Amino acid sequence: MIKISVIIATRNRADALETISLPSLVKQDFKDFEVIIWDASNDDKSKIVVEKYIQSHPDMVIRYFKAPRVGSASQRNDAVKVAKGEIVFFIDDDSEVSPDGISTLIEVFEDKSVFGAGLPLKNSGNKQILPFRKLLSRLYDLIFRLPHGSKKRKVMLSGWNIWPSNNDNPGKAEWLSGCSMGFRKTVFDKISFNEELQKFGGYALGEDVEFSHRLFRNKIKIVISQKGYIIHREAKDGRLENERIFAAQIYNHFIIWRTAIFPYNKLSIFVYLWSLFGELLRNYINGVFKSNKKRIKGTSMGIKAIIKH
Repeated sequence: MIKISVIIATRNRADALETISLPSLVKQDFKDFEVIIWDASNDDKSKIVVEKYIQSHPDMVIRYFKAPRVGSASQRNDAVKVAKGEIVFFIDDDSEVSPDGISTLIEVFEDKSVFGAGLPLKNSGNKQILPFRKLLSRLYDLIFRLPHGSKKRKVMLSGWNIWPSNNDNPGKAEWLSGCSMGFRKTVFDKISFNEELQKFGGYALGEDVEFSHRLFRNKIKIVISQKGYIIHREAKDGRLENERIFAAQIYNHFIIWRTAIFPYNKLSIFVYLWSLFGELLRNYINGVFKSNKKRIKGTSMGIKAIIKH
């Protein structure tokens, strides 16, 4: 039986497949794995890229599927059904996996108590944030998102998650990133990615946090490995339009809080409402002062969706 199935749910990002994810998988020091490309593209560019890799690397098991449904959550749910591995490892089409990445995950899952694991994330160096903006962002988080002190991956009572800014600390974690998250396939017998997060488009913003934190809340052990790494190159094409991004940020945060936080802590409603107030304040102020109508419209769309929920 194949040890691990690497699943890439992709849409309209043939270049990322060709130059980032697939080349890194070719270089793996562990060979007993399959690659599943679940493609929801509008054209055949990604299919052509994958077919070239299949021809040029006959020693690799690469399987291509045309997705019957569009959406990062639904594509992942559908792809799991054809996976042959004992472990499914989700990466993005713009994820660069270290050469020892898959062998590292195999080692981690030798611990039978572990049901979810990810590789440490490395900063791609694409983002340059000014110190002043970093300070403002930190103050905003402290005031409205109310983080508790931790250098590890946590999900706060507000529903927002603590993201490792530079170094991803190994060990136990409360959530895994969509660009690097592995699970025992048996997990999917009882749980799936929340397709409600696709309300504002195919990009289900936050489905990784919502899924993995629900596992954590159900006493399922998830960890970040000591070795290996992922570099998320963050290709910009193929995402939502701006106003839908803002709508999804508001609405999807509500869904994450409602499904992964509120059932376990009813008093979190006060923390959530405070964080929502801060998000609305920031979005509307920025929208007015920067004349960003999409931000204002998207935020209003998100609030309407919450009210109708």
